[in-house]
Amino acid sequence: MSPDEEYFEDLWLPNSELEDAYQVLGVDSNISDEDLKKIYRQLAKKYHPDKLPNETNKLKMVKINSAYSLIKKARNIK
Repeated sequence: MSPDEEYFEDLWLPNSELEDAYQVLGVDSNISDEDLKKIYRQLAKKYHPDKLPNETNKLKMVKINSAYSLIKKARNIK
């Protein structure tokens, strides 16, 4: 890859962040808004730190919330 290609690839970082967000939630990018919300709620119930209080679940919940927020922002979901 040439230096110019590397520079332009770095400009697309937000897309890779969005792709990572979908991976965190374990869904495909063409999922419906309704199904996305269902999956988010299932994951939130499963990993909520009040349900299973440990550091791993706290960190997992932070990632889940961040991923969902990023996807909602990208899709203009309120």
